[in-house]
Amino acid sequence: RRITREKISGDTGRMSEYDLHTRARLSIDELREELAADRATGIESSKWFVEAVKDAETTIQRGLQLFPESSELLADEAAFRDVLNQTTAAQAALEKAFQLNPRQDWLAVRLARRYEEAGDFGKARDVLDKCLHDNPSSKAVYFAKGRNLIRSNGAPADVLANLRRSFSEGDNNYEAQFWFARELFAQGDFVGARRIFDAIHERAPGRFRNASTARLEDGSGNAVAKNGRIERLEEGYAFVSANPYPQLLFAPKGETDPIEWATLHSGAAVSFNVAFNRRGPMAISLILSRYQD
Repeated sequence: RRITREKISGDTGRMSEYDLHTRARLSIDELREELAADRATGIESSKWFVEAVKDAETTIQRGLQLFPESSELLADEAAFRDVLNQTTAAQAALEKAFQLNPRQDWLAVRLARRYEEAGDFGKARDVLDKCLHDNPSSKAVYFAKGRNLIRSNGAPADVLANLRRSFSEGDNNYEAQFWFARELFAQGDFVGARRIFDAIHERAPGRFRNASTARLEDGSGNAVAKNGRIERLEEGYAFVSANPYPQLLFAPKGETDPIEWATLHSGAAVSFNVAFNRRGPMAISLILSRYQD
């Protein structure tokens, strides 16, 4: 472990996906041992526990910023969450550490996520607000709060205000930029969204958000159905027009049920969902519809 850590030490922003995955797994393994020792001895988690959580948290989140579709890093995030959920001592240690130093943004983000997983979005937001009071320049916390507000149906203006402060123009916080552009689109600023999506596609790493994700959803987490018309249909894709969107939406064949795709034709009225990748919005899950916006 010592040799491995020496080889992957340094700036996480310069690490490869594999390096980040390795560093995350190393921290998670060490954290498991620390928690096991705590349970065996009954001794309260040490300062080392907090450092191990910090290393795992910052490594995984940095990795997911750069490679949000990485199966390895997503598995690391799940494993990390499972480790912290195994004992109430871990929760208590996180809460105590945050009370002692609420300006630690990595800690606020992780603790808030724990509360969100328990369904307490208000308590999670309180943690993020307390951190921002002491650390008002933290982009990570503004991003976490913006996502929190999206999930809990917060005021649209507040969502945008927090996401806007989660990155700087031209930086490499591509995940934050992606969600800001998605929210602009959701709130009707199609020109602003297009500008940011174009910048992401030009500058982000090649593996960044190539798949369609982050669907537009209602307050219950269900995909929002939109109505439109197929303007052009080819073997592997279609283009869909729909109000109020000013541009045609690309609809890849692979994102629609094959049986439904076989029923489509140019000029057909369709119902669909909107999802996003690095290029911007796209139409997915197309089905024939009697209605037309």
